Amino acid sequence: MQIAKFANDLFGEPFEPEDVILGEREDINFSSKVQLNASSYLALNDWLNDSNSVSSSTISEMADAVGMSDTSALSQETVIANILVRDSRTIDLINRIADVPQELGDASQHTFPELQADEQLRILICLLELLVSRTFFRSWMGAPKTSRL
Repeated sequence: MQIAKFANDLFGEPFEPEDVILGEREDINFSSKVQLNASSYLALNDWLNDSNSVSSSTISEMADAVGMSDTSALSQETVIANILVRDSRTIDLINRIADVPQELGDASQHTFPELQADEQLRILICLLELLVSRTFFRSWMGAPKTSRL
C-alpha cells in the first residue's frame, strides 16, 4: 500500500498496510433553496467571536430567512450551525470542496458571483472560518435535515 510506504519513508519507521487507518467521507445530504446575503456570514462570524457584537434581531432575521422558528432555547453554536446547513451557498461550497480541492479565487467567484473579486475572497474566507470552527463541527451533525423542516 502506497500510504504505508510513504509513512515508512517519512518517519523511518516500519509501517504495514494494516497500520494505516483510512476514513470515509460522508455525503452531506442537506439541500436548500435559501441563499443568505454575503453580509450574513460577516455577521455570523462577528457574533461567534463576540456574542454582543450583533443584535439578536439580526440573528433572528437570518434564522427566519432559512426557515428556523424560535431560536431562543438554542445555544449560539447550534443556531450558527443550523443557519449554515440551511443556506444554499454553504451547502454548495461544502460539496464542491469535499469532491475536489478548489483554488480560493475560483471558489469565491462561484460562491459569491454578485461581489467584486476582493470582496468575494473576504466573504469566502469568513464563511470558511465559520465552517472550520469548533462551533460548526460540534453542532452540524445535530442540525435537522431540510427534509424534516
